[in-house]
Amino acid sequence: MADLSAKMDAATLLPMPTTMVVCLLVNGLTSDNLTACLGQIKSGSKQIGTHARRELFWNAYNSMISEANKQAEGQKLYGFLTYTLPSKAEFIACTKRQKGLLGSTDFMGKKFKPEDNESKSEWCIVYFDDDKTDVNDAQAAFDDITTGEVMVYLSQDMDGVFVGTKLKRRKCRSAPSSPLKSPSDIATFKATLLPDKPLQSIDWTGKKPAKINDYNFVVAGSFHKSITEDDTIPHINTTSIDEIYTFFEAKRNVFLISEAEKLIASHLTDVGKGLANPLCNLGLKNAAIARRNALMKKCYICSSKKKFIDSVLGDDDNNIELIVINNASEASDFVKYGAVVFELHYRADLTVFG
Repeated sequence: MADLSAKMDAATLLPMPTTMVVCLLVNGLTSDNLTACLGQIKSGSKQIGTHARRELFWNAYNSMISEANKQAEGQKLYGFLTYTLPSKAEFIACTKRQKGLLGSTDFMGKKFKPEDNESKSEWCIVYFDDDKTDVNDAQAAFDDITTGEVMVYLSQDMDGVFVGTKLKRRKCRSAPSSPLKSPSDIATFKATLLPDKPLQSIDWTGKKPAKINDYNFVVAGSFHKSITEDDTIPHINTTSIDEIYTFFEAKRNVFLISEAEKLIASHLTDVGKGLANPLCNLGLKNAAIARRNALMKKCYICSSKKKFIDSVLGDDDNNIELIVINNASEASDFVKYGAVVFELHYRADLTVFG
């Protein structure tokens, strides 16, 4: 009985099947150099707390070393080397554009290099699952780098305007030489920040220059009191990228939930008027009917509805504007009404299509 309990305790510390355990971002290393770095990382995994997790990561790094050795000898590698349960290592090569991003964008994380390699431009960064949190750090890192939404932030302390996610960023221009002193100074300066002039693209899948919208602009670090005390200016007094991005995500959620609740209000108004077929509708079942019959125009949905989200994203001819909301407050009308609200292309009786 004691042995069974020990096995159960160990199992609770392991990631669930099919999850990514390790994500390695590789920039310009040959297979030999990458193998050497993996050896360093593997050696460090001896410090992991439990036998079960040490064994998991030992197997992961052995599989990744084997995959690294399959790559062409002497060829510089750019891309992701991942390990996913149950026991799969895979190298995902960068496109030409993505290779360029690795050389022109700052990526956050500890960089590993072979001990005899002094080049600053050749490195790898490891992101791995941490049993101390509920977050799958490997998958979160992969998602952040490949699909994370970009914010724009101005920091006088860091002397720059940056576009970035939690793990990648690019400086687009320097901060004004004279510190901004008033909300009007911020508004005037913000108006000069245009796509490509100077806001650049760090999008992983295509050239999409950053564009300031209703929620993605932040001022970070120390600013004049008149700016920090103005409620219309989103400000956080830090230069920590993690904290700035978390602040941006909270601000984005407030905005997106307010937009979702406008659709809920429209639905309730139509129902209150006795209209049989509201233009905006609620519920996962109705959303599935609308999607299958190409009736859905826009949908706000909680990130917990993963099966539906994956179905929409997997549609070959998907033309739905899908807005995924994380960590929505239980007190919000969005959650109270099921955390799914959508707009149709036209008024339709969904029961006919069901």
